[in-house]
Amino acid sequence: MKSPVLFFCCLSMVMAAPPRAERSINFQRRLELNPHKTSAGQEIIKGDIILEHSDRKFVANEMYHWPIDPQQGVPVIPYYISHESENDRVAIRNALTYWETNTCIRFEETTNTNQVHMHFIKDGNGCYSVVGYDAYYPQRTISIGQGCEDLPATAHEIGHNIGFFHEQDRSDRDENLEMRWENLDPNDYSIFQKEETINDVEYDYSSLMQYIARAWSINGKITMMPHDPYVTRLMGNAPGLTFRDLLSANTVYGCVDKWESECGSRMCNEGYVGHDCTCVCPRGTTGDDCSQVEEPYYHPQLVSCGGNVTSADGSFNIQSPNYPSHFPGNE
Repeated sequence: MKSPVLFFCCLSMVMAAPPRAERSINFQRRLELNPHKTSAGQEIIKGDIILEHSDRKFVANEMYHWPIDPQQGVPVIPYYISHESENDRVAIRNALTYWETNTCIRFEETTNTNQVHMHFIKDGNGCYSVVGYDAYYPQRTISIGQGCEDLPATAHEIGHNIGFFHEQDRSDRDENLEMRWENLDPNDYSIFQKEETINDVEYDYSSLMQYIARAWSINGKITMMPHDPYVTRLMGNAPGLTFRDLLSANTVYGCVDKWESECGSRMCNEGYVGHDCTCVCPRGTTGDDCSQVEEPYYHPQLVSCGGNVTSADGSFNIQSPNYPSHFPGNE
């Protein structure tokens, strides 16, 4: 099995669905409009990640994982909401609660900014975050800028802070995507630089951390072609965290091991034991032990694609959206 970028916690028996805030390509467009530097002068790379040190290979390095609280046995992450982010408190809390509901990670608000903590700010229109924990940089900044206050966008930035790079940054990216470099500005090639990542969970085209297929395109054409073109429309459109996102987090942060020790080991096939001692199953599988495979992993998200068209007189005209201009990306 192969995974995204790095690690996480856990989810419950049935993943709590986020409020139906559709994560459209608007968030992607927001990232493409992000400034190249923060207001503090730090460089922003890969669209929404603050560059701290160039030689860092976070995903595969445990020193950048948030530590496990020895008393609670789970990661407990302090967070601070700055004055300029006060109006976004509800959005931030909703996203943190979403993570808590679906993982064993816990968040505690703090006023002690000398300790390592998530530090929420609002840097104008900037939507970005550092990646992971770092004892030498206690302020782990997340900017929830204008237009990024919806649940999927905020949860995406928190994902970086917990330790995820983008899905397309995975070291096994080329086994799953074909890069169309000719459709990118050479100055943007670094956005798609691969990282050293933990790939214990299968690549997920529908991941909350995946960019759209036309990300940073200079001509409207696809820049990342999945080896399975059928799933192109899923890329960059996740309304929330996927099973594989959470399996990756839960595995790296030891949540699954913790739950198995509390619940007793049980067979969950391609799923895993959740906090309530039931199996958390991948999309398309059912049953107490996830043994009944009813459809492929991506199919539940693609059911609205396709269908039959019947004409009373045997003739009709079919026209794609936005004709004769380019077809909207990922629709």
